Amino acid sequence: MAENILKINDLTVSFGSKRVIDNISFSLEKGRVAALVGESGSGKTLTSLSILGLLPEEASIENGEIIFKERNILGLNKEEIRKVRGKGIAMVFQEPFTFLNPVMRIGTQLSEAVTSHESHSNSAIKDKVAELLNMVKLPQETAFSYPHELSGGMRQRIMMAMALASNPEILILDEPTTALDVSIQKHILDLVKEIQQKKNISILFITHDFSIVNMIADSVWVMKNGCIVESGEKDRVLKYPQHIYTKELISCIPILGDTRERLPELNSEQ
Repeated sequence: MAENILKINDLTVSFGSKRVIDNISFSLEKGRVAALVGESGSGKTLTSLSILGLLPEEASIENGEIIFKERNILGLNKEEIRKVRGKGIAMVFQEPFTFLNPVMRIGTQLSEAVTSHESHSNSAIKDKVAELLNMVKLPQETAFSYPHELSGGMRQRIMMAMALASNPEILILDEPTTALDVSIQKHILDLVKEIQQKKNISILFITHDFSIVNMIADSVWVMKNGCIVESGEKDRVLKYPQHIYTKELISCIPILGDTRERLPELNSEQ
């Protein structure tokens, strides 16, 4: 049985009196890809921000544990959790253009990511930047570009390179294929699988799309209104979904040759 590198136990997060994540529990196995699936507003991104200690000030964790390598990181102070971020657990956010500095060249931003946890010589930094660009299959001259000069898919690859700069053990990907066309989505997913296999990294993949889950995940947790309503191995969940919400999400996958005039709507009351 694979080792659990991350375990979330009974996590509850609130905004004032409103619970937005309600007593969820799940575990991520070392070297595996797990998908957290649900529609917008279900609590997927807040869960990932809880793991990294990046919740907004108005949010509070009422209960639970987040165990990374047998250590409860919810009890860490700001300096200790900063050491976990990037080096232990890194995240690729949904909107790369928002998180890239528009007035700095890509090479400079990658260099800052490389030196965020450890000091390096100038030559070592240059070599690492070249290695990262190669890892995400971008030409070396990309280092001299500004973010606005790159396509959406290229910016997403740069965000992945920055996240991988400190060799994390867990990579969280928050809707990394949103707003990308289908061919670019496939390139990004293929790249994620290649990196995961090469580095044996554990990945938490956040998405609303079960067709993406089918392409990349080993296991899946289905999230609705801040709760985990179903979980299991991907093949079991896709072939034999148990919860009505899971069935609805799967039914929303468009199928080539589908004669339906419109896809089903999700029932928020279930």
